[in-house]
This record gives sequence, structure tokens and C-alpha cells, in this order.
Amino acid sequence: SHELCHILCNFRNVNNPQLWFEETLCECASLFALREMGKTWETDPPYSNWKPYSSALNDYADQRLKVFQNDDQTALEIYVANRSKLESSGTDRPLNNRLAAKLLPLFDKDPTAWGAVQYLNLGPAEENVDFQRYLQGWYDRVPERNKTFVNRVGKTFGLAVGAE
Repeated sequence: SHELCHILCNFRNVNNPQLWFEETLCECASLFALREMGKTWETDPPYSNWKPYSSALNDYADQRLKVFQNDDQTALEIYVANRSKLESSGTDRPLNNRLAAKLLPLFDKDPTAWGAVQYLNLGPAEENVDFQRYLQGWYDRVPERNKTFVNRVGKTFGLAVGAE
């Protein structure tokens, strides 16, 4: 699901200091999918002999999240403290996972928000210069039904996007 999320985000090979955000979303997608598969496979696995794996899927997702259960920093605090590191290397997995754990509750609250990720990288490469501009471009492109979600993501990072 991590790699599928890159496809949904319309990954493109351009200079993008905000790649860390896409990577974070993809880590979030992995966690979300593991937990959803765990729930579904309890009662409706793709093959009946896969049913016992439902608990392993849940356990793996829980294990990945447990590392962050006592993390009292907000996504904004993590971002501010690590901005230069994030923008210079978008694939710092421990940092991506830490931020994914902060974003996951937003997707848990509104799973339909996954539809918004398909609009992430459709703007001009110039909007990748800073995170505010990157999120604003994303907000401007998403359908009306996803604007509240993107606005919440912005607020999570202390940024005002859109008119809400």
C-alpha cells in the first residue's frame, strides 16, 4: 500500500523538497491498510486459510505504532524541529513514520479522505518550494468534499490553507 500510495499521489521525478510529506502519507497508507485488512480478514479473508493472518496484520500495525504511543510532540513541533532534515531527505523512515502516526487519526476519522491524495502532485513544480505553498496547491485542486480534510492537515502542521 505504500507504493500504491505513491501512484495515487502522482509521484513525479522533479525537485521536491516536500517529498517527505508524500513519503509520510505513504507510510500512513501502509498503517491504515494493514489495520483495515486485519479487520476485514477476521470475517472475510480473500481465502479462508488466510483468516488466521488477520491478527498478524493488526499486530504488525500496532507494533509500528506502539513506538510512538508516548510521543507527546505534535506534528507541528516535529516538523519545525526537523524541517531542514525533512526537506533535504524526504525518505527518513523513522521521521516519516513518526509523522504518519500523527496523521493517521485524520484518515481514521474520514477514510474517504484518501481520495484527496490523487490531487497532491498535479500542480507546477514551483509550488514544491515551501510546505505552505505545497499544501495550498493541494487544497486548491481537491474537490469540495476534500477541502475540509486538507485544511485539517494544514492545521495539523500549523498552516492555514484554504478559506476555512
